[in-house]
Amino acid sequence: MLPIESTFDLSEEEYKRVQAHAENLFSGWTQTGENDVEAVESALIRMYARERHPAPYIVWCDSPWQLHLTPAEFGSVTDESRFDNACAPLNDPITNAFNRALSKAQLTWPPTWQARVIQRVGPQKVAQWREACARARLLMTAKMQMDRQAEADVDSTNLVWGRWAADLLPVYATPALALASDDWAQELLAQLADLYTLRTGAFAFVFRHCAVFICRNPTVVKIDANARLHSDDGPSLQFADGYSMYCWAGVNIDPELVLNPTSLTVDRIESEPNIELRRVMIEKYGTARYIEDSGALVVAEDDCGVLLRKEIPGDEPIVIVKVVNSTAEPDGTYKTYFLRVPPYIAEPREAVAWTFGLDSDDYAPKLQT
Repeated sequence: MLPIESTFDLSEEEYKRVQAHAENLFSGWTQTGENDVEAVESALIRMYARERHPAPYIVWCDSPWQLHLTPAEFGSVTDESRFDNACAPLNDPITNAFNRALSKAQLTWPPTWQARVIQRVGPQKVAQWREACARARLLMTAKMQMDRQAEADVDSTNLVWGRWAADLLPVYATPALALASDDWAQELLAQLADLYTLRTGAFAFVFRHCAVFICRNPTVVKIDANARLHSDDGPSLQFADGYSMYCWAGVNIDPELVLNPTSLTVDRIESEPNIELRRVMIEKYGTARYIEDSGALVVAEDDCGVLLRKEIPGDEPIVIVKVVNSTAEPDGTYKTYFLRVPPYIAEPREAVAWTFGLDSDDYAPKLQT
């Protein structure tokens, strides 16, 4: 039996232990470096035994792409005939076993236990973690789908995500794992611990009845302040075999845009049919520079500046007010600024006023700076 009191009516110290356990889970999606091979393999063997499967062959792969290719090739390099039939796909045993284990816990935990766990570890943190992982999964899935087009003969691998799964099952297990003691039902605790190790101990899996293929941790993971895959000086995600993904603010981009940014031209930007990628290109090129180089229309001029407008097919126009600082620089020059404003703006004074949160009638600076 699991003790309800120590699980949900937490002392301050117990709360801190549960929260710390959850924080490790939330930060783990960007983990790089060596996997704990022994822990993962031991947990796998025990899980297969509980599922009444023989101990599987375990094959580690250096990247998701290698994980995609290896299962299809596994049977052809194995002499044992049993792999022809017994090595069929196994449907996500981690999730299935987690659900069964937590169902047992539900018999002794209160009806609202799931919501109370989320409340304890922080709903906003849970939501941010799940959103970040969901975006990353979509990017990796899109990348692999594009790569598969050149490998039409390779079957799908039924990939099961590890730490990028970001499901709530390991979150629900945090009280039991963080507060483990002799009072807990040890068999259930051991099962939850193994499943937690599997969900957080590798990047991804492919399960077969006779074998498990495991993707090692990436060697590089770079994100921006919004927890989106992002890098302006190399791959945002890379694995040991060199398989990599280049992203800008959570958008897959051509590696050339990072490795050779001078190759980006106005013509290339304007010939890009994908709206999201075109926005990234404009951002990398520089919005103000793009406005000037692409021949934007001068909408209006007044004593506050020049209003420029560039129509973007399939997207909202870019409208920028060009202003000159009235205070000279130390070298005697006057710095020019380009400020983006909403498309409905029609006059430079209205645009500058908007940047201060004012209407044009209320904007009358005594000294422009």
